[in-house]
Amino acid sequence: MRIGIDFGTTNSAVAVYSANHLKSILIDPQNENPNVLPSLIYIDRVQKSTLGIRAAMQYLQFETGRAVAWRKRKVGEAEIVVSGRGADAVTYFQDLYALVDENAHGRLLQSIKTMLRDPYYDGTRIFERFYTLDELIAAFLYQLKTATEAVVGETCDEVVLGRPVKFSDEDYVNLRAEEILYKGARRAGFTDITFAEEPLGVTYLEHIRSPKRQTAFVFDFGGGTLDLTLAEIGGDTPP
Repeated sequence: MRIGIDFGTTNSAVAVYSANHLKSILIDPQNENPNVLPSLIYIDRVQKSTLGIRAAMQYLQFETGRAVAWRKRKVGEAEIVVSGRGADAVTYFQDLYALVDENAHGRLLQSIKTMLRDPYYDGTRIFERFYTLDELIAAFLYQLKTATEAVVGETCDEVVLGRPVKFSDEDYVNLRAEEILYKGARRAGFTDITFAEEPLGVTYLEHIRSPKRQTAFVFDFGGGTLDLTLAEIGGDTPP
């Protein structure tokens, strides 16, 4: 079965479209809107991940009001070239340190999707483990996949994954972002993965609902991107 996923900066959702009927899936029962999964992930010291509204609740439970204990920790080193070229260059290595809160029970991540437009961001270290960006995205896609399978009663290996029209004005950044999304979907268990620009979803839905041909202005105001689209929809002509 093919499902549609909107992996959003602030919230995520999944739906199944069949026989001209769009069915949203209950994915976060504790959320005010259970058909929407807040794009939050809380990872604790034993690398247990919690998503959605429960991630926010755990963060508030374990990280609010506690004492903070900062410790300086070496995180790597950098090669620094001071001046000159070739044999005349002065090069040295400098240790890099970060302040780490030793009393932290876990770490809350949000707005993960915005990092797709950063060509230099590969992931983040949480305590003793490094998480790649596609691995973090896969956690959300996997929860959306399994929630859908529980409702429809069959395996969902095919997905249409929404993406902004542009992550960046740079073509290589757009290609890299889509590649990371693709890797995340593969990690989540999808084998047939296609992409659709996010304004197309609501455009098509309004097209099949409209008996008359008309011009529509599609306003996709997201947590990280804004897409504006003009489209001819409705009637018997394809949009």
